[in-house]
Amino acid sequence: MTYDAAAHAWAAHLRDGGTDAWDAARWSDAATVGSAPAAPSAVHLELLRRFNLAGHGPVPAGLADAVLTTARPGRGPVDPPLPWPGRPAFGSPARDPAALAPELLVRLAAGVVVRLLADVPDPEPGPAPLAGRRAWPWRTGFVLHGTRTGTAPVRERLLAAGAVEGGRRPVHLVLGLPLELAMAQHWAGRVAGGGVLPWLALWRRAASTERLPDPVDTDRLAEQLAAEHPGRVHVVVAADPAGLASGALDVLGLTGRPGVPPPGVQLPRWDLQRRVNRLAPLARGPVTGQALARRAAPALDALAAASPDAWTEPAAAPAAHREWAARAAADLATRVDEAGYPVHGDPGVLARATPRTGRVRRGTVDRSQTLDLTLAACLRLWRSQEGPRR
Repeated sequence: MTYDAAAHAWAAHLRDGGTDAWDAARWSDAATVGSAPAAPSAVHLELLRRFNLAGHGPVPAGLADAVLTTARPGRGPVDPPLPWPGRPAFGSPARDPAALAPELLVRLAAGVVVRLLADVPDPEPGPAPLAGRRAWPWRTGFVLHGTRTGTAPVRERLLAAGAVEGGRRPVHLVLGLPLELAMAQHWAGRVAGGGVLPWLALWRRAASTERLPDPVDTDRLAEQLAAEHPGRVHVVVAADPAGLASGALDVLGLTGRPGVPPPGVQLPRWDLQRRVNRLAPLARGPVTGQALARRAAPALDALAAASPDAWTEPAAAPAAHREWAARAAADLATRVDEAGYPVHGDPGVLARATPRTGRVRRGTVDRSQTLDLTLAACLRLWRSQEGPRR
């Protein structure tokens, strides 16, 4: 019995929703006698099995075809075959599909996501931004400074309370959070804008240059603004995003309704988005690049909102940079405490670690969670259409 015939026998089992692992002897006995086309790689077949293990099987036939025919992007072994007795020693070495690293499966699954995005319509325009009160010349407005992800919920709370954004001489509010949380928000904001930098690389770059990113370095940002707008810069620090909104309302002398606490930073969600950002410009078709990557956002946002606890991990510095992060956070807290601009809140919170939530503070993105999210995203994108048209 040939290798390709046995591999296709296992593939047929997986297409039917099966979850049995690869066994050369078993699937050789189950194979049909005769020649067979070249079989998919171990990575492709194992990804199809993971769909079934995650409760997403049997996978629709069209989606299964997309999984098995999508070229796996990125580095790593090129289409490794399944273990097979007597297989020639040349080419990619055989890999046990059950022992494949999640990273190999995530890379292929991200390629499937990008392929499916080609037939997803562009997202509908979001609701118009909430307007504040009319900016009369005598009314003090505000301008927020900080991470892109951190300023958005604060802006919503301020506008809902009737504040005015901008104006002739606005109050500049610089927002500060504990370093690890601020770095997670900064990373998410970069990825939302089309960035592709991995989570570990963000910390490695900061540690190697001994410099925090500008939106995270509250003191440097405030000092620059104070030189340009003397007397109109206020720093608001808090242990969590909800506290930032309350502090900003207090600075402006406003009272707002209690808002919904902003969701935590979901590292797997942004890990998948950055992979899509990186692959989208390489896709064929009339729509590529950032326009194609933006199509993924509604599906990922919906999945993240449906299971917020499933994808939320404590934001923590990677183990290799944890000592540097502690020193940088303590230095930042000291600089803010000794600065000449007004500070609202305890600067010491900038040096605190992410609050313990019962989950392990890995400091890395859990690739298994990214894989689970990617499988769910593939199925959601497939169900939103009749299937890829090519």
